[in-house]
Amino acid sequence: MGQAGAINKDDVAFVLEMGLCLGHEVLFHQHLKKPFTVFIVKDRVDGHDPKQFLSQLR
Repeated sequence: MGQAGAINKDDVAFVLEMGLCLGHEVLFHQHLKKPFTVFIVKDRVDGHDPKQFLSQLR
C-alpha cells in the first residue's frame, strides 16, 4: 500500500490517523510498521465527512 509504504520509509515516530473508512484503515494498518492511533473514522453517521465530527466538538 502506497501511503503506508511512504510513511514506513520516513522518519516518523507516531501516526495520527484521520478520515479513513473502516475497510481502508484495516488495509492501511496491515502494511503500516509504525505505532499509530485512530483519531477520526469516516462513517455514514456523519455523511462520510470527518470534519463534521470536529465541528460538533465546539
